[in-house]
Amino acid sequence: MREGNDSFEHAASNANPDCPKCHGKGSYVYTTRGTPHSTICPLCCKHDRGWWLLERHYGRDNGKLCCVAGCGMTKENV
Repeated sequence: MREGNDSFEHAASNANPDCPKCHGKGSYVYTTRGTPHSTICPLCCKHDRGWWLLERHYGRDNGKLCCVAGCGMTKENV
């Protein structure tokens, strides 16, 4: 595991202990076509690592901003 900058460590340190989605872990496991994957909990994410601009390959989301912390939240770039 990487030190100091890992998104999952950051999420765990910011997690809400009463979160119904991740149960205070900051991330959770979901299954896609039988393969388990982990993702940052969007309910606990504080969006405190900044935003990056979606360009070229994001279809109708091109031009929106995406949370750098890894939760997948997007917002309009105003």
